[in-house]
Amino acid sequence: MSTTEVTHRIQLKNILYATDFSRAASAAFPYAAEFARRFGTKFYAVHARTPENYLPVAPEAWSTTNAEYAKQENALREVLRSDLPQIASEVLTAEGGVWPVLQSVIDEKKIDLLVLGTHGRTGIGKFFLGSGTEEVVR
Repeated sequence: MSTTEVTHRIQLKNILYATDFSRAASAAFPYAAEFARRFGTKFYAVHARTPENYLPVAPEAWSTTNAEYAKQENALREVLRSDLPQIASEVLTAEGGVWPVLQSVIDEKKIDLLVLGTHGRTGIGKFFLGSGTEEVVR
């Protein structure tokens, strides 16, 4: 069996972990964290507050919904500080559709790797991806 000489090593500088604070998104966190540790990258976590987040909630309750997201974002910051103390990290939140938000962050922060989880949903469930409100799970 012949071997191939490695001429280029993979180099990652910026990792983006996308979360909707669901269990599926949280299941992807250890993978993103391990890449960050191994490559010594900057770690970005992003949550897109999509219009779908507000559909099932009456306008009067939007402030409560936003407060819950703020709580989850702060919990994620604490997880990053405790689990990745030597890794520079930042939690980002943006209003808009999931893919436009991700594309914007990827371009702005020069992301090399995107890590996200999925429920494996299809149809209407896939449409609502990003609307989870569960706590950050390690």
